[in-house]
Amino acid sequence: MKRAMIRCVLTGVLLVMIVTCASGVPTTTSPRRSTAVETREPYRIIGEWDGKVAVFLPKEKTPESVYDARVRSFPDDEQRKLRDGIEAADEDSLRRLLEDYLS
Repeated sequence: MKRAMIRCVLTGVLLVMIVTCASGVPTTTSPRRSTAVETREPYRIIGEWDGKVAVFLPKEKTPESVYDARVRSFPDDEQRKLRDGIEAADEDSLRRLLEDYLS
């Protein structure tokens, strides 16, 4: 009788575990963190156009604005950054970057 009772309880526990796993219910109560990274298009991109500092709209090949500052007048690492394109997330960051490069 005791064995039958233990077998019945173990069978019940096993069934609950199977149903829980099959239904997709998480077995822990800890919150899941999303691993997705939100990608956001930059507001503008500061780069080089005809040897000068220029501002581009994202995905555009021709600049929105071109400035008299010559890229070759900057240190090598800054020239590289400008040739690769420096992303400005918003109008304020664009203003700060331009102040840095044009002053």
